[in-house]
Amino acid sequence: FCLLGLEEDFAGGFYHGVIDLPEDYPFSPPKIQFLTENGRFEVGKSICTTFTHYHKETWSSSWNIRTILTALISFMYSDERGIGGLFYSSSRRKALAKKSLKKNLSDARFLELFGDELVTRRIMSVS
Repeated sequence: FCLLGLEEDFAGGFYHGVIDLPEDYPFSPPKIQFLTENGRFEVGKSICTTFTHYHKETWSSSWNIRTILTALISFMYSDERGIGGLFYSSSRRKALAKKSLKKNLSDARFLELFGDELVTRRIMSVS
């Protein structure tokens, strides 16, 4: 996934991550990791939320990728604690947002998945 179009401290950021679905999805929750530094979640560490593999007891098979990403965005703005959570200052998060596109453009996996078209459209809409 790539989250973009966020507001506040994350405005202008491109946040690349991975949703690792278990073989029995949607009957079991996924693991979620960010690959882009964002100041809210550790890079490369599974995130602990009520909709991830850390909380199988609260998982519902009604969750889908869209609802997972919507909930993940909500967690970006929250102060909830958990494994993989970070609480960088607003200024640090804004600095990371500005650097995120350049960092992702040097990642072959990001370019393979999202390609120049996504990046070009986003850059043009910001200009």
